Amino acid sequence: MLAMNCRSTYRVRAEKKSAPCIEHPGDAIIRVNRACVCISSY
Repeated sequence: MLAMNCRSTYRVRAEKKSAPCIEHPGDAIIRVNRACVCISSY
């Protein structure tokens, strides 16, 4: 899966990460269909 990683000002990367898993009884895995990253507040 791809994950967005904000490293610093103007440095945003999409990185491959392993699939999430349930570790605790209260955990939940959600699927995000659309998202927007605004980094203008740095």
